[in-house]
Amino acid sequence: EKIIESQLGIKKTEVSKTGAIDRLTDTSKYTGSHKERFDEAGKGKGVEGRVDKVDKSGYVGNYKGQGTYDEKH
Repeated sequence: EKIIESQLGIKKTEVSKTGAIDRLTDTSKYTGSHKERFDEAGKGKGVEGRVDKVDKSGYVGNYKGQGTYDEKH
């Protein structure tokens, strides 16, 4: 801040929030896998939004119906 205020010919660049920047940073318009990276408020989810966690609770690798046997039989 002191350098900017010292009038040494250094200019500060302001952040642009017009046109394409608004569209690119509006998370409500994201689709597909990009949509999964943000919560309803537009805040990033971090690793949870980028990595599919493996559920190893079944007795074989691709078993998806854990806890549903009693409902079906």
